Amino acid sequence: MSLDTAGGGEGAAELTKQPAFDVQPRALDDRPHAYEITIAGEIDLDAAVVIDRELDALIGTGARFIVLDLGAVTFLDSSGIRSIVRAARAVGDRDGRLTCVGLSGAASRVLEISGLLEQLRDGDGHRATR
Repeated sequence: MSLDTAGGGEGAAELTKQPAFDVQPRALDDRPHAYEITIAGEIDLDAAVVIDRELDALIGTGARFIVLDLGAVTFLDSSGIRSIVRAARAVGDRDGRLTCVGLSGAASRVLEISGLLEQLRDGDGHRATR
């Protein structure tokens, strides 16, 4: 949220909600049942709900390899970690894999502190192409 005082009189303040989060899934052409999800902005409780919905939909349609591009993530809390771990387990239960690439400083630090960084790094050398 941001505080917008432009155009209002003296002391007038209006709260406006700014888009702080975006999720963009796309199929990867070079691998069957593979998808990349680019996530930008703050991954908090509200964003985690959206991420869960996107990941559940992909996993439900047979996704076996999911790449999360976290390069534009500015904030990651425990809700986001839960979403990532839950999806990684769900894909793993289907003999698939979820990996994280392009980690922003914020995402990298949180995943490292939580002990998940090495587990979620892309271990097979695959890099999502644009």
